[in-house]
Amino acid sequence: MISDLINLTKNCKKCYGLGYLEDASLCSCRLKLYRYISYYEANIPRIYWDCFYSSFMTSKANNDLLKSILTEPEKNIDFLNLGFFGPTLSGKSTTAAMIAKAVIDKDLLSVYWFNFTDLLYQLRRRFTDNTVEAQIDAALKSKLLILDDLGRDFALDKASAKTEITRIFQSFFESARFIILTTNLFITDLERNFDVKFNSLVSLNLTTITFQSGTI
Repeated sequence: MISDLINLTKNCKKCYGLGYLEDASLCSCRLKLYRYISYYEANIPRIYWDCFYSSFMTSKANNDLLKSILTEPEKNIDFLNLGFFGPTLSGKSTTAAMIAKAVIDKDLLSVYWFNFTDLLYQLRRRFTDNTVEAQIDAALKSKLLILDDLGRDFALDKASAKTEITRIFQSFFESARFIILTTNLFITDLERNFDVKFNSLVSLNLTTITFQSGTI
């Protein structure tokens, strides 16, 4: 993947693949490369690296909040504990990725992205695979953790997995770090399928934003 990213600069007509302009300043292609490498290291899926929305499928108040976070993330750090609820294709994951990139671009916090299904799989393998352990550590040491796509399959998962996720949430909130959760479950689904402790952590710490149905 890194070699593929480096190839992005080779055909640049501004710097002819050198990465620098005549005045010795960095070319835009090199700046883009650095951003992409940062997104890659944060485990953000490639499909989100270039995405951008100017409006969101939610209420005006929530639109204003999201725009403020994206425009000036350094002034809105305290609002990064977010829960995005809504149906598939309503823009939850893309919005989470946009916030992650805004934080990375301004070098505000370390960020790590995990799809919930992947996280569960990695948690089960962490004690037998050192590479998995390293990935889990990177996620748990981040200042902003994106937990994407909590679905009904997880709601039906065994209690030990739910306990592990609850422990992660508690650790982040107690250490004044941040989580962005995206899910196609309703809040009532969480209440029905998770224990009181998990639901209490979510309700007390995450600003919930509901996205409307649509195709994004």
